[in-house]
Amino acid sequence: WVSISKHKNESLSSLNTVQVSYRYDGIRLANHFQYIKVESATKCFEECQKNKECEAITFRPVNNDGCHLYRKGEYVAGLDSEWVSISNNIIHI
Repeated sequence: WVSISKHKNESLSSLNTVQVSYRYDGIRLANHFQYIKVESATKCFEECQKNKECEAITFRPVNNDGCHLYRKGEYVAGLDSEWVSISNNIIHI
């Protein structure tokens, strides 16, 4: 939730919103559209946010397996303890 307040006789000139993302340890996605080499799940998701088509990522920290990017509605999720996934939306298994 977001709390907005202002002092008497002040106007609210702008409101900044924050992008919320969800991190899932032990979830692996399938059907990626792009693969890139990065060193962490966080860096992987940063790359996803730069790509207008990307909604989610999967990264394997065990051996830094790289970054898999996924489009909305084009991936499936499964349980796999070696992987981390991050998404702009809730992932259903």
